[in-house]
Amino acid sequence: MNLRQIRYFCAVVEAGSATQAAEALFVAPTAISMQLAQLEEHLGGELFDRSRRPMELTSLGKYFYPRAKELLSHAGRLDDETRDIAAGKRGWLGIGFVRSTTFSVLPSAVRKFRQSCPEVHLDLVEVLSEYQP
Repeated sequence: MNLRQIRYFCAVVEAGSATQAAEALFVAPTAISMQLAQLEEHLGGELFDRSRRPMELTSLGKYFYPRAKELLSHAGRLDDETRDIAAGKRGWLGIGFVRSTTFSVLPSAVRKFRQSCPEVHLDLVEVLSEYQP
């Protein structure tokens, strides 16, 4: 399973047909069909009931669709955020802290940092004092 297959699947659901999805994605309808067939083979079941016109989602398709949309959304955010970090528009900061700072220094420090650097991703990790340099 790959993102292209998932993207094509979601496009078919949203467009209502493989032909309309192919037009929207600027690809051949056979490319859509091939990717959907590979996805269904990978998943072990049919996502669409092809005996009906327009095609309808099977129960497997109804289960898969919202999760596929969520995955595409996360992948898009990951792509955007990573490109911003690479371009210097965003940053990432990892901070190790000891438990004793949880209720004293840490909350106000994080709050001030967030106000001054809202585009920097902050990872906080509790580290035992004997493992800190």
